[in-house]
Amino acid sequence: MADDRLPPAVRALISAGTKLARSTTAGRIAFAGAHTVVDPAALPERYRDDIMAELLDAAAGVEPVEPKAVTKALKDAWGRDPAKVVDGLDAAAPLAVTPGAQTHRASVDGEDVVVKLLRPGLRESIRSDLGLLETLAAPARAAFPALDAGALIREARERILDELDLEHEAATQRTVARALRRHPSITVPSPMSDLCHDGVMVSAHVAGPTLADALPTGEDAAAVARTLLRAAIGLPRTAGLVHADLEPANVIVTGPGTIALVDLGATRRVDGARLDQALDALAALRAGDEAAFTAAVTGLGLLPDAESCAVAMRLLREAGAELLTGPARLDAAALLALGTRIEGQVDEGFALATKVRLDPQDLWPARMLGTLVSTLARLGVTEDWVALALEAGREGC
Repeated sequence: MADDRLPPAVRALISAGTKLARSTTAGRIAFAGAHTVVDPAALPERYRDDIMAELLDAAAGVEPVEPKAVTKALKDAWGRDPAKVVDGLDAAAPLAVTPGAQTHRASVDGEDVVVKLLRPGLRESIRSDLGLLETLAAPARAAFPALDAGALIREARERILDELDLEHEAATQRTVARALRRHPSITVPSPMSDLCHDGVMVSAHVAGPTLADALPTGEDAAAVARTLLRAAIGLPRTAGLVHADLEPANVIVTGPGTIALVDLGATRRVDGARLDQALDALAALRAGDEAAFTAAVTGLGLLPDAESCAVAMRLLREAGAELLTGPARLDAAALLALGTRIEGQVDEGFALATKVRLDPQDLWPARMLGTLVSTLARLGVTEDWVALALEAGREGC
């Protein structure tokens, strides 16, 4: 459903990517998961029905793992009957079912826990799918010749494999839980290391609705939005990594303005110096300081020269409008308006995009920003978003 106004090479890349996604397990999982992230009201009307029909169709195909398969997977991971390891786990009654995993309530020595189980066979299926990503390299190079498509594909493959390793997720979650252990508003449940396995993770249960279950309103929504943004942008400074999957189901509201972050499989280490340069670029963009913006962006290696940086700055400020320069309401209507402004820049924007050199280490931070903005928009809050982001990025959580 690529727009005819896009350059032919970009349309070819979108077509190849969509075809690949529809034909692979990894792609179907991405579509199924996206239906909780994408707000239909934020989509252009001409695409809305087709996009949501595809996402909802993928989500409808997600079914719970058979109870016998749950019991077998846990027994294989723990080497004994699950009933001798945890109490009260009902294999036929999952707490949550997602395209990639499902969770169950249980208890260990009287403590409420959540048992997360990777879908049996999923790792092997997606590992096979990942080899097909190479088919996107040629159309990606044709559309965006300055990109190192091979390096970006390798980065995506490595990060996806990390997400399929729940032992790796447990180690990451433990690191973040330790870094935030004294934070008054942000918590991360600690995993039980001796019960974690590459296909199973056990962690403390956190009570409360997720943002996918119920959205807070009024000042509660504003407080949650500020805390979520602080967590997302501050975590690279505090813990040295980015949590790239801040979809609504991964944010639990534990009280007024307090949240817990879960499902930390989609993470990546962040270079502190690169973080500083990115924040410098954002500050310069907000202030309209072309010289500082050019210095930061060329320092990051994103664009090659002052001329392209000047074009980028103008286009970004026109598109971002009040979202960049001061307090603004962030909701579906704001995202729709942002998309409309970007559509008006399509020719200049894609001419500039042919010069962009995205570093592979920026791929997961970009994913984080996308899910963060989408989730924040569901809260419909007015804030000075850039000021909050700069403060969080400089100071940490």
